[in-house]
Amino acid sequence: IRYKSFAGGVPLVGKAWGNPNFRFLDKYISDKATEEHTLRFGSKKYLSPSFKTRMMERLLSARVSSDKSYRYSDLNFILLQQVIERVSGEPLDEFVTKHIYRPIQARLYFNPLERGVKIQQIAPAQHDTFLRGEILRGTVDDEAAACLGGVSGNAGLFGAAEELAKVCQLLLQHGAWGKKQVIPSSAVRLFTETTSASGIRALGFDKPRSSGGPTGIYASSATYGHQGFTGTCFWVDPKYDLIFIFLSNRTYPTRQNTTLIRERLRQRLQDLVYEAVGATTPR
Repeated sequence: IRYKSFAGGVPLVGKAWGNPNFRFLDKYISDKATEEHTLRFGSKKYLSPSFKTRMMERLLSARVSSDKSYRYSDLNFILLQQVIERVSGEPLDEFVTKHIYRPIQARLYFNPLERGVKIQQIAPAQHDTFLRGEILRGTVDDEAAACLGGVSGNAGLFGAAEELAKVCQLLLQHGAWGKKQVIPSSAVRLFTETTSASGIRALGFDKPRSSGGPTGIYASSATYGHQGFTGTCFWVDPKYDLIFIFLSNRTYPTRQNTTLIRERLRQRLQDLVYEAVGATTPR
């Protein structure tokens, strides 16, 4: 990866350009699943768990800047996954299915093609001409999550809006579902209300800004949620008992399609929902 354009380079994100003329070491990759290559990387590419091990070693050895200013990163949630798996003794996908998705009957999956979901039900993410050389459909778009086999703390979850809405409703109800407390209410408060000194983000979710930012202008300051890179978002607003979900694949066929971001379409659609229910007091 280089940080300026070059002949034959593939534009990635921001100023990053990838060189597609590379190859994996043979010990790390196979064109089919084997006993040594178990991590799904693409429709016809599987990685060895040793690749994941090397990747985690690199993450753990990454130097932390002495500059204490805020910087968005996926590394914290990738590492949080390792904590969850060490403490629970379960892979992340099995842990969340057992303790969250199954109790609320939410059909959300990592690696959905391995869970019986048909490819025709899944929107294509992008035409990846850099790492995997294929149209990604049912395989996670995010490269880091893909290198971890599609199960990662930062990306990789597939599902329809109505299924994601169940998780949002669970959070809105402080972790309760019917008569069962699925998530401790104290944990929900901790991850949705605790903010950094700057107040930009909660521990687990993004928050509105005083101006601009990821939400519409009517979302209350209590709102929490997330905008996804591929063109998705969900927002939970406890003040108005309101959930807003928008799922798209703006990265297909290319990540250079930034109309959704440039025109702030998600924020404008969210404003329309608030206007429809008469909640039109700007923050």
